[in-house]
Amino acid sequence: YPGYDREVQSFIRADPLTTARLALGLVWAAARQETPVPVYLAHAMGGGAENDLKRRITRDIAAGESAVVLRVGQGHRWRLELHSALGTTKGLSNDTALIRRLIALLPRRRIIYSCGVGERDPLALPGLLLELAGRGAEPLPGGPQPLEVLMHDFFPVSPSYTLLDGDGHFRGVPRAEAGGTDPAHVTERPGGVKVPLATWQAEWGRLMTKAQITVFSHSSRAIVAEVFPLAAEAIRVESHDLLADIAPIAPARAPDGRPV
Repeated sequence: YPGYDREVQSFIRADPLTTARLALGLVWAAARQETPVPVYLAHAMGGGAENDLKRRITRDIAAGESAVVLRVGQGHRWRLELHSALGTTKGLSNDTALIRRLIALLPRRRIIYSCGVGERDPLALPGLLLELAGRGAEPLPGGPQPLEVLMHDFFPVSPSYTLLDGDGHFRGVPRAEAGGTDPAHVTERPGGVKVPLATWQAEWGRLMTKAQITVFSHSSRAIVAEVFPLAAEAIRVESHDLLADIAPIAPARAPDGRPV
């Protein structure tokens, strides 16, 4: 069988059973836990949001549960991941309809926005998240599901997720009614359609006004409440934990006893 190794490697690369494994895994996850299965929308850029996501998934698994991640910002538009104590199953796809059908296999789910930076069409995310949560224009079956937004940065406020203008300076919270015409706060959808800040904040506002919003500082709360006042009552402040315990460092002293 001279072609055996080549055929095996080709099968592994193509992995035609990915969708079936994910579908079975999602049904299994839904059947084995009493609480809604968390579905995180996350990016693929690493950093603090990813560290926080890993901690949340670790807590889910430690509690005997599973977690799903819908990841953006890669060669394919979506990467769907199922995490459990048995390991991780994942698959890549550009087919949003397929992703919707797979997530619909979770009758009870909790939709959590972690970070969408890097998505090729970020203005489509609010509507998709609402639909995954059983709301919006084409809601998935099962009725309304819990919906949460984690504000690791200010992407829902502006395409410039650090709120800096194009020259790298911060000139206050960008507001649509105040103009918001700096190029950093204008984005472009596939096809070259320019999207002004007013449209951006209106579309993300649909999501923010229907979600529980978690921020990680009082300053962040003030910014989000300024841009989305109708969501102010749903904002909660939750401080981050350190990734690791840091031992106290004894202060060094010069020969004459002065602290260095």
